Amino acid sequence: MSASSSSSPSSSGPGKAGTAETPVRPSISKRMEMCFMRALRGPSVSHSILFGMAAGVCTYAGYYMYRAVKLTFFDTESIALQSRLRYAEKQKIFQQELDRELAAGHIASLVAEYNPIAIRLPFQTLDDKYRI
Repeated sequence: MSASSSSSPSSSGPGKAGTAETPVRPSISKRMEMCFMRALRGPSVSHSILFGMAAGVCTYAGYYMYRAVKLTFFDTESIALQSRLRYAEKQKIFQQELDRELAAGHIASLVAEYNPIAIRLPFQTLDDKYRI
């Protein structure tokens, strides 16, 4: 028995005394993958955060798709709104033209009432800059 115990693979032979195998350290990508898989595997804070982020992204993408389809195929409000805006712009332009005409008429009435003689000083001649 002593011969069989000395030849077992678990015993260290005379030439293998100081050459113990060191474990190979995994690469950075493998370590990151293991960390990520550990976070996904069980209920933890990181698992909840990742699940919440994924749910938020999916919800936003769904809403974005819904709005795109609705605006592309079923939107009638924007046509009515554009019509109202065009009508309001036409009204605004009409009001501006009316204001200009009224202002021009007011200025014309002021010019008609203009009396340069009332501007001259008593017993003086009328200065040429006040003549029309």
